Amino acid sequence: MRYEKINSGLFIRNREKLKKKVKSNSLVIVNSNDELPRTGDQTFSFRQNSDLFYLTGLEQEKCILCLCPAHPKESLREIVFSIKPDETMEGWLGHKFTKEEIIAISGIKTVKWLDEFDKIVRELIIYSEYIYLNINENIGYSPIVPSREVRFTKQIIENFPCHKYERLAPLLKELRLIKEPEEVGLIKTACKITENAFLRVLHSVKPGIREFELEAEIIHEFLKNGCNGGAYMPIVASGANTCSVHYCRNDGTCREGDLLLLDLGAEYANYAADCSRTIPVNGKFSKRQSECYNAVLKIFKKAKTMLVPGTTIEKINKSIGYLFENELVRL
Repeated sequence: MRYEKINSGLFIRNREKLKKKVKSNSLVIVNSNDELPRTGDQTFSFRQNSDLFYLTGLEQEKCILCLCPAHPKESLREIVFSIKPDETMEGWLGHKFTKEEIIAISGIKTVKWLDEFDKIVRELIIYSEYIYLNINENIGYSPIVPSREVRFTKQIIENFPCHKYERLAPLLKELRLIKEPEEVGLIKTACKITENAFLRVLHSVKPGIREFELEAEIIHEFLKNGCNGGAYMPIVASGANTCSVHYCRNDGTCREGDLLLLDLGAEYANYAADCSRTIPVNGKFSKRQSECYNAVLKIFKKAKTMLVPGTTIEKINKSIGYLFENELVRL
C-alpha cells in the first residue's frame, strides 16, 4: 500500500458496530470487487469494494469476509478467505498477502485460502438462520455487467433457497455516515493533498496551456503523496467545456479570457476529497465573470452555515435553490 499503515483497531471497531445491527444467528458475507480485464494480459487498476475495506482494511482482490458472530466455534466467527500466494503467480503479479499480513491489517485471527471457502461457508450457512448479502444500492449505480456481489448473491440463493436473506447495504450505509477519528484524519489528508494539487494548477495555468497538462499537474500531486489517484476523473474544463457537468476529456486549450472549471479530489487510503473551483485562465476576472463568481461565493458561504447536526441534504438543497434563484434574477 502507498499510504501510512492504518491501525487494525479501526476495522475491529467497524465490525463490532455491524455485529450489533444484524439479527441474532446471522451470517454476513462481503466480497472484494472484481478485477476488470483491460487487454489480453492486463486489468484496469484495482479498486477495493469500499464496504470490504471498511470492515477489513484489505486492498487485495479475491478476498471474502464472513462474520458469524453467534457461531459456537470462536474461530469461525470472523474469517477472511484469500488467494493463496505462490512463487509463479508472484513472479508475474507481485506480492500477495500472507496469512500473517492479513491478520495484522484486519485484526481477524482466522484466515483461510479460497479453496476452503465452499466447505466452510456451507457449515456457516447451515448453522445460520439469516444471511446478510451485500449489493451496491447506490441510486445512480446501474452497471451493464453483473458485479461479483450480484453473481454471488444469485449463486447463494440458488444453493440455499430455504434461508432468510437480508440486505446489508442499509446497515453499512448508516454506519459509514459517522466517521471514526482515524477516518476523519484520512479525509483531512485527502483534503490537504487536493489543496496542494489546486495550488499547483494555480501556478501552472496560463493562456495556451492544454487542459490535460493541468490534469497532469493534479495527478502528479496525488501520486507523489501516496494516493492511487483521484477519487474520480478530474474535470479540467475551459471555455465552453465548463458547460458540460461531467466533462472529463480534458483535451481543450485554455484561452485568453476563458474561465477554467476545476473539479478534483484526491483519494487517500480509499477516503475521498472533493473540490470544485473556477478561476480565470489569465489570472484576472472580467467584470461579468467577477459578478458571477461572487454570486456563487455568496451562496457557498451561506450554505456552509446550514451544515449543522440534524439537518438533511434535502433541506439544504431546497434552501440553496431559493438562493440560486435570487442570484440568477439579480445577475
